[in-house]
Amino acid sequence: MEIDDHFPDENVAWPSYVDFLSTFVFILILFIGCLVFFISDVQDRANRQKRLDEISKTLKDQGIANVVDGERIVLSLRGKVQFEKKESILDEKGRDYLRLAGQRIAKLPRAERIVVQGFADADKCPNDEFCNWQYSASRALEVLKFMYKCQNCGYGQDIKQKLVLAGDGDISAAKVALGSDRRVDVILDYSSPR
Repeated sequence: MEIDDHFPDENVAWPSYVDFLSTFVFILILFIGCLVFFISDVQDRANRQKRLDEISKTLKDQGIANVVDGERIVLSLRGKVQFEKKESILDEKGRDYLRLAGQRIAKLPRAERIVVQGFADADKCPNDEFCNWQYSASRALEVLKFMYKCQNCGYGQDIKQKLVLAGDGDISAAKVALGSDRRVDVILDYSSPR
């Protein structure tokens, strides 16, 4: 009886212990890298939120009402910058407040964008279904023009280049009591550039 010294499984490429360990270490390094990335992202978000809260508090301490909304700080000009019904003329009281707000904004860390957003009442215009959008956009444009051209607001071209116009129409007027919503908001957008 002859014994075959050659086993059939000998040529099968089974992973060695070294292959197994190197694969395990590679996967472990990937896992740790992803974990570090997620932890740093969470920490980064917490730091940004803390920074926005500090900016908001600074503005409130200086008499500028605002709300933090995600990565944006919304300066509602309700009660400070008033517009008559179906008008978009900026009065002197509104100009004075915008000068004050501009001087405060100039001292803040720079936002990525400064959105000037206008609103309109829920009233419907006969024969013109777009009138509320026009009112909201023209109100925002009046504020934007003032901010852009303001000589004594304390900021320069760097802020002027970040101004953006938005008109909301009467979309949010239903949320406001009695449907009266002739305000303009200035939104400091601190979200990362895309």
